[in-house]
Amino acid sequence: MASRVLVIGICLFVFQIVFAILTGSISLLSDTAHIGGDISAIVLLFLAQIIANWVDKSTGKVREEHYHNVELAVTAVNGLILLIIAYALLREAIDRFSEPPQVSSVILVPGIVGFVVNSLMFRMLHRGRKHLAVQSAAVHVAFDLLASGGVILAGLLIFVTGERLVDPIISAVIIGLIFIWGIWLIAISYVIFMGQYRESDAGIPS
Repeated sequence: MASRVLVIGICLFVFQIVFAILTGSISLLSDTAHIGGDISAIVLLFLAQIIANWVDKSTGKVREEHYHNVELAVTAVNGLILLIIAYALLREAIDRFSEPPQVSSVILVPGIVGFVVNSLMFRMLHRGRKHLAVQSAAVHVAFDLLASGGVILAGLLIFVTGERLVDPIISAVIIGLIFIWGIWLIAISYVIFMGQYRESDAGIPS
């Protein structure tokens, strides 16, 4: 499941980065960067799955405590990656507000393709939502669905109005979503880890 989602995500990333470079759209670049975050989340998900398959030779059982701890670490790293991406995009978006470039409404094409492909990826990941790492990857993609919707909206508004500020404004909304999700991932990982730590410190089995 994760391997197929990863391949689809990489193909979408390459497709959108080409359009982002050709059109100069910061909103499309923001969406593409978020897809890069999706890819990193899925790669880290592979790491968690490797730990899940780590079998104790003496008992033949999966070391669940190790897997759960790695899940929390993977989720927190996902959040950190998103914050780094959002910061880099925010700096670029601020520059675009002062001198917004002319952006073609052709960004509608990668926006629609991104929306359709992200819908497919979300359905594939949603089936494995019982694990925290899979949940974080799935919500990564769900947020990217919103970002693709933003790109579609930007393309439509540019086509109708020709207003240059539409692109950086939509990008600012997408960047805000990336910031919110990154902070939430780090926070939820911390809360769950501290809850486990308190239970362990009190001698309560998890």
